[in-house]
Amino acid sequence: MHRIARTALALGLAATPALFATPAFAATSSTPSTATTGSICGYAWQDTNGDGIRQAGEPAMLTDMGIADTDNYDTHTDAQGHYCITGLPSGTYRVQFNDLSLSGGFAYTKPGRDSAPDWRTGTTGSIDVGVHGAPAEVAGIDVGYVKGVVDQIAQHLTVNGRSRPSRTVTVGQTISVAGICGMTGNVPDYVECQLDLPAGLKIVGTFGDMTSNMAKSDHSVSAALPDRVLPGTSGTLGARVLVTAPFTDDTINLHVWHELYGDSNPADDALSTTISAVAAPPTSTTAPTTGTTAPPASTTTTTTTAAAVPPGHTGGGTGGGSSASLPYTGVSLGVPLAGGAALLTAGTAGLWLTRRRRHRV
Repeated sequence: MHRIARTALALGLAATPALFATPAFAATSSTPSTATTGSICGYAWQDTNGDGIRQAGEPAMLTDMGIADTDNYDTHTDAQGHYCITGLPSGTYRVQFNDLSLSGGFAYTKPGRDSAPDWRTGTTGSIDVGVHGAPAEVAGIDVGYVKGVVDQIAQHLTVNGRSRPSRTVTVGQTISVAGICGMTGNVPDYVECQLDLPAGLKIVGTFGDMTSNMAKSDHSVSAALPDRVLPGTSGTLGARVLVTAPFTDDTINLHVWHELYGDSNPADDALSTTISAVAAPPTSTTAPTTGTTAPPASTTTTTTTAAAVPPGHTGGGTGGGSSASLPYTGVSLGVPLAGGAALLTAGTAGLWLTRRRRHRV
């Protein structure tokens, strides 16, 4: 991680704190020509009050500088703080000043006044040398350094978006844990923080804008914002967490790392919250009810009733065999029988009259 590399570099260069290998330079904005040669000169000083203005009584600084994208023009200041990069072909350049954060904790001071470089990168804007009407010898490209004072802060710790979360979660549940870390001070610095979770919680994913130098295990994750940031900047380190086992009153912890300029107030470096986990309730094997009770099934009794038999009718069958009585329909047989007898009588009388007429003839 970058804090380890920086620490190793500081130990290796402790004997010569003011002179370092020049950092890798950014690309120049144009390719120099060989028509003429020129120079870029300036002064390095310690900005003791941090206002970005070079004032009487503020001492000179020993430092290195060079031209972007080449190692052929590296130089350093003299005892009075002056430097000159000479032998430059006409063209457009940027100057990279050395980082002194590991040499006494010095940072680039505020830009825009007497100090030329960006205070996060130490690189100037474009400088024309012998082109676009600019002189071949450019002066006044100064750099100020200030003693860095930074407070790294663990600002917020939330579970499921709440800074005062429910104290109890359930095994099998997925929760979100997020830490917000930032810094204040008089110079830019890195911001890096770490989340630590108890056994029973397992990190299954991450989120947030702190993604640089990420290191993750089942119960811990750390990461940083990608570059040095301005004072007042903060970032989020978040984890999606699976509850894997019950536990009681354990803690989730958030803390920030000390970076290039240490920490002026360690009391605000850490936050924690207490949490417990319970086992999931047993799964029921009974089919769930819908809230509607079905009516009891009705019992239907079928009773077969023998057909009523008219008085005096005993029933009977052919072939001398006995059979069950025909069912009674409720219709009387008297009327049809009487009608049939009348028709029979009329037919007999008609036949007798016909015969008498024949005898008379």
